[in-house]
Amino acid sequence: QGERARVELQEVGPSFDIGLDRVKEPDRDMWKKAIKTPKGAKPKKVKNIKTDSLGKTNATIHLGKQDFDQIHTVHHGKAKEKKLQADLEQARKKRRRVAAVGGGDKPAAE
Repeated sequence: QGERARVELQEVGPSFDIGLDRVKEPDRDMWKKAIKTPKGAKPKKVKNIKTDSLGKTNATIHLGKQDFDQIHTVHHGKAKEKKLQADLEQARKKRRRVAAVGGGDKPAAE
């Protein structure tokens, strides 16, 4: 029951034995020229970019200090009212100064 058929393999076609006849070290200068790679052939290192084992690329972005007075932000509730009141008060002071410097002909508008 456990016997299997015996299979023998035979080589078919030509067979070759390859070997080196002689070994000669190359000229040192010529060897350096032969193995030299040009600067353009090497990939340039990209900073702050990493690729994980699945091929997904992650990058780090560096931002400078942000001036929140210059960018648009959403204001809610009392903070918005405080800012509006401060802006109105500043405008009133400016008008008073302009009226005082311009002469006493016109009354200061409030």
